[in-house]
Amino acid sequence: MQALLNQHWLIDAEEIAILHGGMNSQTWEVTNRANRWVLKLVPPHAPPGFRSGLFAAAALDAAGLPSGAPVTTRDNQLAVQLPQGTAALLTWVEGTPLSSSPADVLQMGRMLATAHSVLQQVAIPDAPPFDWIACDAAHLDVEPWVRRAVTEAVHGWQDVRSAITSWGFLHGDPAPGVFLHDHGTNTYGIIDWASGVRGPLLYDLASAAMYLGREATPTLVEAYASHGTVPRAEIERGLPTLQRYRYAVQADYFARRLQDNNLTGIGDPADNQEGLDDARAMLGA
Repeated sequence: MQALLNQHWLIDAEEIAILHGGMNSQTWEVTNRANRWVLKLVPPHAPPGFRSGLFAAAALDAAGLPSGAPVTTRDNQLAVQLPQGTAALLTWVEGTPLSSSPADVLQMGRMLATAHSVLQQVAIPDAPPFDWIACDAAHLDVEPWVRRAVTEAVHGWQDVRSAITSWGFLHGDPAPGVFLHDHGTNTYGIIDWASGVRGPLLYDLASAAMYLGREATPTLVEAYASHGTVPRAEIERGLPTLQRYRYAVQADYFARRLQDNNLTGIGDPADNQEGLDDARAMLGA
């Protein structure tokens, strides 16, 4: 890692420590006397969107919302292509993850709407498309219920798609852990844009609601809606369907991980099964 940092970023690190928790990448905390960064490596088989997510993070950071902007390489690139995948050095964002308290949920809704509003004004290059579920994919046979439930959710989205007009670059997976509050400076940030795609803004809202649960969802939605990025009528029309679609994405994701025996980011293979079981519960399959 030190050779990589020297070659592409001219950085001599005093310490490089593994960061745990990512299911689609490997990350390390890099420090020296003056700075701290995150070195992120996305494997070749990971979903597309990493490079466009780096561009989005840079745009948000420039607009005043800390997002883990990439540090450009010595030849002015956002990332480096390696045999093991794609690597980027990210600006460290100070802060602790927000909780599910009403005040923090309000802040999440406002931050997500702000990020969407900023990114609607930015042309993000090479953003992958939103519709990544293939209903004929082999991994959907991992359990008998999966293909039927996923297909129903996809068809439900297709039925309302023409009525959803608010599209832009999405975070893709806005779990509570990506929303940070630096208590020292009282600033907020949104990190981890590696799963970014272009799609309906309501998908991100549905994702955040999935993680927070039913009790917190009304507070989250009201905070997001009050920003005006997406009309309330569109939220009322499309959010329930996109919530179900989001659950189908969860089922599709863990079905693929089970088929591939993908253990990235987990310590026990049973964690993939637990993720699929949770998706089944949410879908009511």
